[in-house]
Amino acid sequence: HNYAEYSTDYSAGTSAWDFELTQFNNITQTTGQADPDGGTDATLLVLNNGVSANGSYLRQNISELAVTTPMTIAGFFKADGLDHVIMTVGNFGPGYFAIFDLVNGTVSQAPTEPNTTAEIESAGNGWYLCKIRSTTGHSAFHIFGPCADATDRTVNGNGVDGILAYGAHSYRSDLGGMVNNPDRTDSYVPTTASAVYLPR
Repeated sequence: HNYAEYSTDYSAGTSAWDFELTQFNNITQTTGQADPDGGTDATLLVLNNGVSANGSYLRQNISELAVTTPMTIAGFFKADGLDHVIMTVGNFGPGYFAIFDLVNGTVSQAPTEPNTTAEIESAGNGWYLCKIRSTTGHSAFHIFGPCADATDRTVNGNGVDGILAYGAHSYRSDLGGMVNNPDRTDSYVPTTASAVYLPR
């Protein structure tokens, strides 16, 4: 299953990701980019000139989940001029942040909130699957603006450099996790305007 709507469409005005449009508009989205599955469903996210990653993010509320439901959020990312992505599960507090290094394949900054963890794994060809899991539950999914390093998120963008994003997931962590979908041979379930539930 996948609760994240428009999981391959990060464009403003046509998806669930423009929940707070001011911060969303600090990032330019270019669709039709090569994705890790061999298609062209990835999106280039470029931090606009003169704005910082701290004030630039994509966000959607996960209306199907109560705030007490254990939850995992995940996505595929690849460096394209900038090499870190910030994700947070449900809460803006610093304890829920994770910063992922898209060059070295490491978690540069792990969440400090109890019961919240982060992990990264290679998906090949420079792509990484980044995950945050919270056993206490949250109901929102944030991808912050791409940034240049893990220590200074206030560096302004130049309007050219960014990261590639693909395959947003949001799923319940208390249902045994995601398993391979035999129709796709992987565990990513794409969505459009609503959540998708496949047979367990």
